[in-house]
Amino acid sequence: QIGIALTSYSNDYDETFPANRFGDMGGVTNRIWKDALDPYIKSKDVWICPSNDHAMAKVSAYPKPGDETGRFARSYAYNGTIFYAGGTADKQGVKSSKFKSAAGTILMVESRYPFPDLPAYGGHYPDWQIILYPNLFSRRPPDQGGFQTHSGMINFIFADTHVKAMKLKATLAPENMWEMTPGANQATYTAFAQDAQLCKEYR
Repeated sequence: QIGIALTSYSNDYDETFPANRFGDMGGVTNRIWKDALDPYIKSKDVWICPSNDHAMAKVSAYPKPGDETGRFARSYAYNGTIFYAGGTADKQGVKSSKFKSAAGTILMVESRYPFPDLPAYGGHYPDWQIILYPNLFSRRPPDQGGFQTHSGMINFIFADTHVKAMKLKATLAPENMWEMTPGANQATYTAFAQDAQLCKEYR
């Protein structure tokens, strides 16, 4: 249903996907892409992956349950390589025409983090986000990363809104699927794809 909601939103807003974050980045009224898509979703249960133990967790960094807003579960995230908003909100969203290969570019991932976006390096160990923010998990085995898996597979939504289950490693090399232009900055992603750089569950 999330893929259908993305398509419906894009059709209503001039072929543009919703921004990662809207409004005041530090305020309690902070809105994210889930707020934009929620009117297109038939059930709140869509936002929760039943097998994600962290979906509605409360941790010290974010005392509200679920994601950073406290309004949604932490089960899905935008591709942070493309949609990361930094310290200011990108209110414009991203036009679908900017993707060089919509069928080959990741739009959304399964996530254990409260952030609305998660980049490829969320799957690496030691992972910089885990080092800086060790309390983002309610509990985290040392061989797990930010992406939720199902027998080692992650469900990815691509920019044409099709869904495919893949190993994280397969999205990194031989041609990465994380950039607007597939294969861009490939040397970095090829280095990410080495077993020594990946959390055990992603190899």
